[in-house]
Amino acid sequence: MRWPPWGRYPRLGFIHEDSSNAFTLDIADLWRVDLTVPLAFGAVRAVLDGKADSLEREVRRRAAAAFRRDKLIPKMIERIKELFDVDDRGGDA
Repeated sequence: MRWPPWGRYPRLGFIHEDSSNAFTLDIADLWRVDLTVPLAFGAVRAVLDGKADSLEREVRRRAAAAFRRDKLIPKMIERIKELFDVDDRGGDA
């Protein structure tokens, strides 16, 4: 088997078509303006102000805190269901 295996399969992406992570990047874009951009700028400010030593570490710390605080993963799952018009409430179809 050739690795990575996704090289042989069509990538599921609507905007990011040429990436092996196309679908992941598309979903992440749904939160870019509200979460990612402010988080990134805040992390840069913390480094420039000397409140953080490593930009990468500060971004990861802030992202983890925001993901927990905002319950982002469950929100992403619900958003994906909405995008694909999935009704998982049960009952007759």
